[in-house]
Amino acid sequence: DTEGVVVEGTMSNLFLVRNGVVQTPDLSRCGVAGIMRERVILLARELGMAVREGEYRLDDLQGADELFLTNSLVGIWPVHRVGARRYRSPGEITRELQQKIEQIRIGFSL
Repeated sequence: DTEGVVVEGTMSNLFLVRNGVVQTPDLSRCGVAGIMRERVILLARELGMAVREGEYRLDDLQGADELFLTNSLVGIWPVHRVGARRYRSPGEITRELQQKIEQIRIGFSL
């Protein structure tokens, strides 16, 4: 946003994982809370993962262990790199959430 706070990707919502905690920007001031964002938040909580919504800056992304984007068409999309910073991609938590979301999506299409 205009204050340097990371809000979202182009047509996608952003998640970062740091020390096992799934984090996503708080969208109460701006941004679009997508359907897949909500599903990932609920699923992570159901799996016993800590989830936090907050204010994040580029430095927070650089310090994250994992990053991923979501939207309803792609599902969960691992981020491989931001600038010079490379991430484990997909990371352990990202992979687990991807697998569970795909199982849910397949179940809905049957």
